[in-house]
Amino acid sequence: MDELTRIFKQLDNEQVKISIKNCSLTESSLTKSSLTKSSLIDLDDYTKYDFSDNYDYKDNIWFILYYLRNEIDDKTYIEQNSMFKEYMMTILESYGEEKKSKLYDRKELSNSIQKILNTSLSTKLYLSNLYNINIYVLYVSLDICIKFGNHEDSYLFLYDNDKMSLYYEEDDDYECDIDDDDIVTYDDLNNYKKLKIAELKELSEKLHIDLTKDDKKKTKALLINDVEAFLENML
Repeated sequence: MDELTRIFKQLDNEQVKISIKNCSLTESSLTKSSLTKSSLIDLDDYTKYDFSDNYDYKDNIWFILYYLRNEIDDKTYIEQNSMFKEYMMTILESYGEEKKSKLYDRKELSNSIQKILNTSLSTKLYLSNLYNINIYVLYVSLDICIKFGNHEDSYLFLYDNDKMSLYYEEDDDYECDIDDDDIVTYDDLNNYKKLKIAELKELSEKLHIDLTKDDKKKTKALLINDVEAFLENML
């Protein structure tokens, strides 16, 4: 724990006073998403939430959700960075005691908390349950979108080059409204081996997995192997 404490307490040298909650969002930093394209979601309808470079973890999903849900606007950047790292320490200490811990891949989630990573499906599921929100993650390079959770409020994140960005519809409290027709749900990914053949084919298509091999329809066993390989490469 001493090593973790050392890591979490490393701070920026610069100290800048923050005046309002949205101060990290200037007119120039509220950017439209026209340079990023997706076949699933019309990103031109969304705005990217850009953080100041003074935030240590501005491209991290743990930090973004922490920032949106906490009143820390009267703190300096250096204080906010420190508060977030202390918060992650409490998450690390309390995670093992939670009754829902069996829902997650313990090794993956523990690693994500300790190192403050964007990776692993368990991370998004945990955050979905922690904040009682749906989390949509659009994986830009794969052109797939995965939904975590089944709650009332929804947030859209883009994952690109190991960075997370929040995209939101204006005047909607940083939330999103997404049609789930082309979206992959975490439940389907988690239970793909139990899906019926028709459901497995639908999931495979959403993952851009070919349904045929040598001009023949793939068997359920082959599709299961392909989904498994996809997940291994993705993670």
